[in-house]
Amino acid sequence: SPEVHSIRINQLPAQVEHFFGRIQARRQLIEALVEQRPTVGIICNFYGMGGIGKTALAVWVAHAVAEVYDGVIFIEMQHSSATQPCRLSAALQQAVRPFLGYHALVPTDPEELSAIYRQMLHGRRFLVVLDDVGDLATLRAFTPPAGCALLTTSRDRLLIDPPANAWDVPTLQIQDAQALLLSRAPHLEHDPLLPTLLERCDYLPLAVRQASTILAEQPSLSLARYLMRLDSALYRTAAFHHADQDVYDILGRSDAQLALQNPGLATRWRMLHICPNEFPASVVATIWAEPDPYILEAQLAELRRFSLLRYDSATQRYRLPRLLRDIAHDRCDTLARTVALERYAAFFQCLNVYTHDLIDTPAQTIYAMAVLQEVWPDLLEASEYLQRRNGMPSSGAENDLVGPEVIRAIRLHFNQLTCLS
Repeated sequence: SPEVHSIRINQLPAQVEHFFGRIQARRQLIEALVEQRPTVGIICNFYGMGGIGKTALAVWVAHAVAEVYDGVIFIEMQHSSATQPCRLSAALQQAVRPFLGYHALVPTDPEELSAIYRQMLHGRRFLVVLDDVGDLATLRAFTPPAGCALLTTSRDRLLIDPPANAWDVPTLQIQDAQALLLSRAPHLEHDPLLPTLLERCDYLPLAVRQASTILAEQPSLSLARYLMRLDSALYRTAAFHHADQDVYDILGRSDAQLALQNPGLATRWRMLHICPNEFPASVVATIWAEPDPYILEAQLAELRRFSLLRYDSATQRYRLPRLLRDIAHDRCDTLARTVALERYAAFFQCLNVYTHDLIDTPAQTIYAMAVLQEVWPDLLEASEYLQRRNGMPSSGAENDLVGPEVIRAIRLHFNQLTCLS
């Protein structure tokens, strides 16, 4: 058997500076890692969209429990990196080399390496942290033996057992996002536009951190002018770029990976940028002209798996975060945008007519008014688009865009509202 070097291993990066929020997730994970059962290895997963702070959260928790373990192994898998992802065999070699010595000859076969990995950890209590994992094959290869733990981060939700050990990392609470921003740009504390900036950043830690750093380094740049840059399609990319980090580039990698695996679904996702607010599945069915509810449900689930779409189970509505909507807008081709806008406008135009007809029915008046209140922002958006379009020469593309799918979608929309009420 291989000779094992008995040294204490701690490969963790430096502790995160200015860590705010996520108190419940931190507490739950620390409890899971400290009080784990000695007869079985434990696997935990933080998942969510890029820039949401999964790595920072994992590193913070790993530092908090490091003394409980005999050692900590940290490996960057770089699945969503702009560079080449770390191959499974290379990651396993990185895991076993501290035990065997960095000059030892190690195999290249992943299965053989996985067996050595488990042998090295057997009888010890180690925490292994894998950052930016992309598939279940990696989890299987790194499944820890009894007494050890595996903590992973990923953009996709990984199916682990028990499911309770998978945390969907949310955006920051308003007060935590504000604390993070002011830790770097304290001169903005009393600026009345501060809440607007946090909202424009989607309360995303990466975006808040980039914005606060830029504003701190450029004191002559007022918050009002910076917000103007963020609202400009021409300047917003540069406004979120600092040093070697580009917010839109990091977030856009999920779309790029989807485009490689499923180009048609990537095109459909980009079409959703026209929705200004939360939207039900019926609106998606209209924009995509998708008559099959099973295909619709499966594709929406796939977008959620890629962390490209948020879903609120209480309202049964989807949401495209503002920064992702910017990316979808910039990458959507002209024809797809025209198709989406025509169908979207037709849907809410028909819904408007249908609802006003219900208002004239005494038994349906209150219900119809509630529907109108719910969809009012979308009605305004659709109306503004039709006014703009009617003032321009017709491209002819819209002639065949609206058909029975609009009526089907309206019926679906009212069925959903009835269920919710």
